[in-house]
Amino acid sequence: QKLYELRLPKDAEFSTERAMSTLTSQRLLAGRQWKKKLDAKGKPILDGNGNEQNCASAALLLPVEVKSHTRLVDPTNRHKGFTAGVVNNLLSAWKGDPLNLYVDAGIDLQHVTSQDNQITWSTPGSLRPAPPANSVEATISWHNDGIKTVEVTIFGKKTSVIVDIPWVGDVSEDELILMDPLSAARVSWWASAANVWARSKESSLGYFKANALQHAYWSALLASDLSLGSAKAILFTTAHEFSNCYKDNHVAVDSTMDMRNNFIGSNSIHTLPSPDADLPDHLAIQRDLMSKLTAGQLWYTDEDDNSQVVKTNGKKIFKTP
Repeated sequence: QKLYELRLPKDAEFSTERAMSTLTSQRLLAGRQWKKKLDAKGKPILDGNGNEQNCASAALLLPVEVKSHTRLVDPTNRHKGFTAGVVNNLLSAWKGDPLNLYVDAGIDLQHVTSQDNQITWSTPGSLRPAPPANSVEATISWHNDGIKTVEVTIFGKKTSVIVDIPWVGDVSEDELILMDPLSAARVSWWASAANVWARSKESSLGYFKANALQHAYWSALLASDLSLGSAKAILFTTAHEFSNCYKDNHVAVDSTMDMRNNFIGSNSIHTLPSPDADLPDHLAIQRDLMSKLTAGQLWYTDEDDNSQVVKTNGKKIFKTP
């Protein structure tokens, strides 16, 4: 939450219908202080009746938050509604899907932004035009994948919202199974092994970190199985995300973190000594990935708001103003 100074005309009236709470509303209204007119020596200027003169506007400090309406799911991927979470980390959306952002100051800003461009949006590359000045909401979508930046300037202060449009390839799991059934069978075998290890960590790490480990471990097992290697590890795990997007209707944030963890895992290659040098060294991979988890190299969804992605050490992925 940031404090923004909003200058209001002295006779300004505005609604507090959207106040975060009655207490917050009262505190904001009580905080309005008219600034005194001062002379060159810093002394108050008096009117004809000897009263101190006020400036024609007032300064009001508002706690402002940029929030998003994002679809949430529980660990079993069942839809459980939408969040109105504060944006302070990495968001995610599918290509073409709308992302809704809005500015929440605890009061109805439409009543206090009618004169100057006190709220402006910059949405480069969006399929939808940027909303008009002083709009408190913006709906954005993109036609291509990659990292996108939305900038909203509120009362002269700029805030950046970072959004990932995940790339999930163009081949589904079902297609890969038909194209390469022998590799697909080994991929399925290692997927089961990764699931067993991740579930053993769930009680100590929680579901979301255990899920991050599962994807990284699965990719590491595939890459360390030299009959598959890193290339097929990336091919099959990306196809899994393709199916999540186009077949199973998963939320985009799942693929943002899964693709990251798959990539980290595919570079954690540890094989057994001879004569089994073409097979994964499970213990070496597990130690490596636990170290990466602690260091924050893996990503998972925020425990408090699982519409956003953070590092597994709790730190932000992008530092935004």
